[in-house]
Amino acid sequence: MEERLIIWIKDQRTLKLTVSMKDICSKAKEVVAEIYSKDKKLFQASNRWFDKFIDRNNISRRTPTHIIQQIQDNALQEIKDYLKEIHKKRTQIEVSRELGDFQKTIIQLKGSKNPSLGIPMIS
Repeated sequence: MEERLIIWIKDQRTLKLTVSMKDICSKAKEVVAEIYSKDKKLFQASNRWFDKFIDRNNISRRTPTHIIQQIQDNALQEIKDYLKEIHKKRTQIEVSRELGDFQKTIIQLKGSKNPSLGIPMIS
């Protein structure tokens, strides 16, 4: 009975269908009813049975999500690209700040030994 149930679960997951606890228990009851058609109440598929079945057969309780895996694969490259862009912009800002300082002309007033910053050069 469990072999048929495991095959069914794998088939469902191959088709990328979610398989809940309720689905598994319902299918288990259906398989048992097919095998033991005389006594349909023979098997209840309780929570305890489900937990032991999952553990016994090493079945993941979580459905693999293929969408998130694709996102994770793409996300690393997107993060790298984003960080490169930030670095590029920061470098541009720092360079423009440095150039901004050079745009201010240093002139020395007649008779003064100290240059003044930020006074535009008069030609």
